[in-house]
Amino acid sequence: MMNKLEKYFDAKFLIDERSFHKPTKELFLSAGLGGRVLDLGCGSGKMLQRFLNWEAPEIKNYTGVDSDPGMFGPFKKTFKSLFTQLQIKIENKKIEIIIPGDIRICFCNQKAGDFLKKEEYFEIITACSFFDLVDVYSLLSLTYKRLKKGGLAYFVCNFDGETSFEPVISPELDERIIKLYHGSMKERNLKLGISEGEYRTGRKIAPVWQRCGGKVISLGPSDWVIYPKERRYRGEERYFLKAILNFIACSLKGNPQIDPQELDYWLRERYRHLKKGELFFLAHNLDFLGTK
Repeated sequence: MMNKLEKYFDAKFLIDERSFHKPTKELFLSAGLGGRVLDLGCGSGKMLQRFLNWEAPEIKNYTGVDSDPGMFGPFKKTFKSLFTQLQIKIENKKIEIIIPGDIRICFCNQKAGDFLKKEEYFEIITACSFFDLVDVYSLLSLTYKRLKKGGLAYFVCNFDGETSFEPVISPELDERIIKLYHGSMKERNLKLGISEGEYRTGRKIAPVWQRCGGKVISLGPSDWVIYPKERRYRGEERYFLKAILNFIACSLKGNPQIDPQELDYWLRERYRHLKKGELFFLAHNLDFLGTK
């Protein structure tokens, strides 16, 4: 049976897929680059699944890195659902899988910063919705060092600090809750030691990459835009929206800057809008493609 985390990743997979900045994606695919791939914050392995679906240039070796040990099961399940014949080896904090075409897949349960200190180099380094959870300044510098000369850095759905819901409940309350929600992201990142608690990383990646010595090939919007058609949501959109509202609820629970009754009222209204097929949602993201 699919757990809540797996269901969330499946819902996000579909929403990400239609949100990617098409010109950036096309430039990535048209480069025809294959070889070794590193996926930072790989989760359940959905980025490799995309590359295989896109018939991306030949991938010989894929390494996914994620600090969450809870990703072992979902990662393995992703490829079991895609291939009937595969070899799986599990030891310590690592999964090794060989799929048809002799593509070697490795999942490492490790912090990205620790993994990037190893003397390993990759033709492609990718990440999806990852850099707002880490110190973009230090991690991009390490990432740049591990990219081979002429390789590609393809980072997608990088949150850029804008969230919006419609319809309006109360202009003042809506604005305050979103501001506090973004503030909770900053507080979380400060506790993780991230410089200035920065979470609006979409706009930071390109200039930081340039300061590392890299070249920017493309940068464009990959906004999550979810809206009902004739009061109906497509696919897993309803589940995804419910997850976003739950994130907000958990982030603001106990926050002294918001009265619990106000928060409960706002959430009840948003869940009511969702149930009636009236809730619209926007989160601003940016896709990045760079080289060395």
